[in-house]
This record gives sequence, C-alpha cells and structure tokens, in this order.
Amino acid sequence: MANLWKNEKQFKIIEMTWKEYVAVTDTWGLCDICGNNSAEENVYFIALLNQTYCKNCLEAYLKDAKRTKSDFQKEQLNFITIRNKLIDLGVWNE
Repeated sequence: MANLWKNEKQFKIIEMTWKEYVAVTDTWGLCDICGNNSAEENVYFIALLNQTYCKNCLEAYLKDAKRTKSDFQKEQLNFITIRNKLIDLGVWNE
C-alpha cells in the first residue's frame, strides 16, 4: 500500500510499489534519474519535483536537497494529485 514516506527534511514523498505507480501514472515506472524499473522494489514519488526515483537516487537527492516556502504550493498540488489517484485505486494507506 502506498503511503507518505517520512524523511527528516519533510519533503512530501509517496512510497509505493512499482505496480501502484504504473496504475496511477499509466507509465512504465522508471526511475527518472537512473532508469531503474525493478518491479520488486518500491518507488518514491517526490511531489516537489513531480518525479519518481528509486531508493538509491532518492537518498542521493536528499543529501543536498532543500525546501523553501516558495516550493510548498507546487509540492502540495502534485502530492494531492497522486494521492487522490491512489485513494481512487484503494491503495492509499493513511
């Protein structure tokens, strides 16, 4: 089940299975950085970037990433859009 992935920088990141991601986006579910598409691993939708990363690329991104107040509205809109699609599929875990 998809859920909000907690992180110390408080980015809105949704952790979900590869199949859940494919279902809500109608794409192949590739990591937007390295192209990994392992169906056995979870993917991480970074709402601020409107992109999906594998675990390794997500960890590399978070090392230097910073949030600003100007990012909040865009991040929230992208988060709500994907979360609502996951809710409609019945796979959102609140």
